[in-house]
Amino acid sequence: GTEPQEEPEPIVEEEQGIDEEKTETAPDENDNLDEDKETSIDKDKKANEATAAKVDGKDQWIKKLDGIKTSLAEFDEVLKNGTQIEMNEAYEEIFKRWDTGLNDVYGVLEKQLPPKDMEQLREKQRSWIQYRDETAKEESLKYEGGSMQTFEYFAAKARLTEERCYELVNTYME
Repeated sequence: GTEPQEEPEPIVEEEQGIDEEKTETAPDENDNLDEDKETSIDKDKKANEATAAKVDGKDQWIKKLDGIKTSLAEFDEVLKNGTQIEMNEAYEEIFKRWDTGLNDVYGVLEKQLPPKDMEQLREKQRSWIQYRDETAKEESLKYEGGSMQTFEYFAAKARLTEERCYELVNTYME
């Protein structure tokens, strides 16, 4: 399942963090050399972050988003032949996957964009989230009280979030 794959990543990051702390705080024979090491480590970290931000470029993110879209084919059968509850759950999961993608894109943009541009995007994003949720609710109200209401709500949120993922990548990513 997906849970065992997700768990090792944070453990690795924590181990790396511990190793870096040990390296930086380990006593050295020459204090000046130790200071030079820390400066070198900081420079390496900044260079790696900048490289990572560039590696996460527009073309790669379009491919990642296309990968999310492709992975959703696993829900095709349920969406065609499932019970209403199964279809509702499927669209909720589809929305969650796009929402995770959106958060990942946003995280990369936080590294790439200058602070002033990021603050403007943050405000636009807050407005967009409100728009998405209101639009999804509005679209679902045509089925108010019916079994299709939840389905329509998550279908709309998923569709709008997918669109927003591509919009952010195409508009803001380098």
